[in-house]
Formats: sequence, structure tokens, C-alpha cells
Amino acid sequence: MKTITQKFPLLPMNRKQKIEDTDAFKQFIESTKAFQIIANEFCRIASQIHRPENAEFRNKKGNPNFTAMNKLVSRFRTKKEGLDNLPEFPYMKKTKSGWKAKRLHANRYMNEDGECYAYDILNSCSARQLNYVKDRFAESWFTKGKKVNHFYFENLAGLGWQKKVCQRMPITPSHICDGNSISGDDYKLEINEDNPKKSKLLSFGSIKSPLRLVLHRPFLGKPKTLEVIYKNGELYACFTIEISEDNKTPLMKKKDIKNKIGLDFGIKDHVIDNNGNAYNFPKDKKVEAKISKLQASLSNKKWGSNNYHKLLKRINKLKTAQTRRHDHEIHNFTKSIVDQNDAIAIEDYEVRGIVEKTSSDKSLTNKQKANINKKSLEGGIHSIKTQLEYKSSLYGKHFKKIDPAHTTQDCSSCGYRNTELGLDDREWTCPECGEHHDRDQNASKNVLKASGF
Repeated sequence: MKTITQKFPLLPMNRKQKIEDTDAFKQFIESTKAFQIIANEFCRIASQIHRPENAEFRNKKGNPNFTAMNKLVSRFRTKKEGLDNLPEFPYMKKTKSGWKAKRLHANRYMNEDGECYAYDILNSCSARQLNYVKDRFAESWFTKGKKVNHFYFENLAGLGWQKKVCQRMPITPSHICDGNSISGDDYKLEINEDNPKKSKLLSFGSIKSPLRLVLHRPFLGKPKTLEVIYKNGELYACFTIEISEDNKTPLMKKKDIKNKIGLDFGIKDHVIDNNGNAYNFPKDKKVEAKISKLQASLSNKKWGSNNYHKLLKRINKLKTAQTRRHDHEIHNFTKSIVDQNDAIAIEDYEVRGIVEKTSSDKSLTNKQKANINKKSLEGGIHSIKTQLEYKSSLYGKHFKKIDPAHTTQDCSSCGYRNTELGLDDREWTCPECGEHHDRDQNASKNVLKASGF
């Protein structure tokens, strides 16, 4: 049984109502507070991991053991202990003049009456959801397998001694309500047959107030689990759809091959087919310039002020609109390729490898490296590969990934391998058969040839 994910926007039932007024968003805010309380405690322990009393939270290499630290969550919630009489600890905060050491005061979770309000916040959040703090925190600690030095010794200004300090990490939940996914028994739908865009998500998890579900396309199978996520001020419902593989499902039945295509990925052009057609997916230059201008203005705002957050919200909205436009172009391209061809062969191109190879090339300047990497990344090649694969499966088309080794060097007519071909050689003539090749078109022909379609 195969599954895919379909994503739909969630809106308030009343058009005059804002998404911030819904129960789902309010729960997200409360969950954010709980996430930050746990993250603060993880930061405190990690910054003092060298102390004897924190030996249980260290691994063999002396780094924080996040699994052991995560056991604190149940102690905070069930026994209601551990957050009282906390010692202050130094952390790093970014200011206009650079990173400066600040201090969190003892008993920072106490109100004016001397009561610890953190326990109430933690108990209002699902224990399952709080388990994800560990994963988000670990992601901040390790980036691509490399340790990020958030916790380090530094001579703090005015203190006169070396002390362990840490950079506080803001951690927010990406999923709303009971952690990651919600099973089919824990949510209810009401699909409007006349106008699917006015369907309703009646309830999910502990949220009982309905939201408008914008079904802009039909379900391609049976919806199973649901994830409600928050991103840049908007709510989305992500359904895991179960697709039947029996012969009754026309989308899964393989079709006879009449039209076939080979696709090669590159830097000069993002996608090139075996007919010589080139496709590029650059991001809007005007929007990028506007974002850069606003980001420069953001750096002059006081960190954490109202104006800072207003400007940050504008930047996030622009980035979201830019990403949507870019994704829309890629979806239209992949849909047209699947509609027009019965067999699709693509080069198994890894963008990460190209970026790492470019970054380590000492013959290029930093500006050249940045331009090449930007051109490689903005093409959305990973998205194109993923979309072509699942859309081919859905619509019964044949699909293959081909090893990119020597696809550029081999002649697509006679098979001669030109080992002297350099990166600057965009065209070349085969010394064996005399065939003149465009570098990228030749590669896409070899990809199609290797697929056996």
C-alpha cells in the first residue's frame, strides 16, 4: 500500500475573523511557550555540562546527551519539580555591536505571588508534543553532522574569568496539537460536494472549533492521518493519503510507451531534455531585491522590538509568496512532462554533491562559488525529481533514475568516451563518428538511452 501527502490551507470560518483568533493558533502560542521553557532548561544544562552534578546528561565524548535530558520533561510535568530555585546562567544575545553576555535571573518562572507558572504551561501542552523539543534542539546542535558551537568558554565582559556561556535557541513547534500526526479517529471532515473549497475540518485532537478546509483538488485516495502545521502566520492541513494498488485504480496501471523523454540537470540550464529544450526556474529578481532591502532595514531595528517583528513579518510574507510562485512553476513543468510522455528517464543528480564540490574548488573566487551554488539551488532540482517520481506513479507512467557517471562524456551516437572534455566545453564533435553535440542535450540522450525505454 503506497501513501502520498496532500497539503491544503486552513482558514477561519468567518472571513472577518483572523487566524490569530482561532483556537488552533492559541494552542500554538501556548505550545511555543512550553517549547521555550524546555529549550531554556536544555540550554542551561548544556552550558554547564562540565559540572559534576550534570554527569548523567553527558555522553562518552562529553557532549550533551539529549535523550537523557528529555527525561526531565516527564519530571517537570508529573512531579512538578526542577523549575523552582533555578540558578542564573549566562547566555549570548545578539546586539548591534555583536554578541554580548546576558543573564537569566534565578526563579525566572515565578510570578509575583511566588508561584511557579511554568508547570501549568507544560501541563496544558501535550507530553507527546514536548518530546519533539529534543529533536529540534538536537538539530540546532548538529548541522550536517558537524557540531555547532552554541556552548563555549568565553571571557565575559566585566567578569574577568573564563566561563561557559550559551546562545539561547528559540524553538517553536511546527505541528499543532498532540505532536506530529493525528489518526483518522481523532479528526472529522465535512466535504462540500458542490464547492470543495468550502469544506470543513470540524475537529482535530483537542481542538473542537471548526476551520474552513480549502480542498483545491480532490483526494487521490483515502485520507488516513492528519498533520496541522503552522508556517509564517498560516495554517495548513497535511493529509497522508493511502493509494490502492489494485487494477481497479486507473492511476496506478502502467501505460504503453508511445512518447518518451530523457532529462539532464545542470547549472547553466536547470533542466535539458533530449530534444534540446532548456527549462529554467529562476526566482523573481524584483522580489529578491525587495527582500534584501528590507533585511538591511531589519538589521537597523532594535532586536525584539515591535517594529522589528512587524518588518520580520513582512519579509516572511514576501518569502512565502516568492516560494509559492516558484513551486507553482515547478509543479506546472512536472505535470506537463508527465502528461506529454509515457516514459520518463532522469539523471540521478545530487545538488548537495555539486555544491560541496564547488565550495571546495580553490580555482574559483568566493563570488563565483556563491553565484554557481545559488544557480544550482534555486532550480529546485530535488523537488523536480520527487514530483516526477510520484506523479509518474500516480498516472501510470514509466519512470527511471540513471547514474549520471559519464553521461556527458559519452557520444550518444557511437558510444565513444571523450575523457578530455572540460567544464568550459559546451559543444564538442565526436572524433569517431563526427557527430556534433551540445553538451547537455547529449547527456539527456544518454540518460534516455541508458533507461532502455
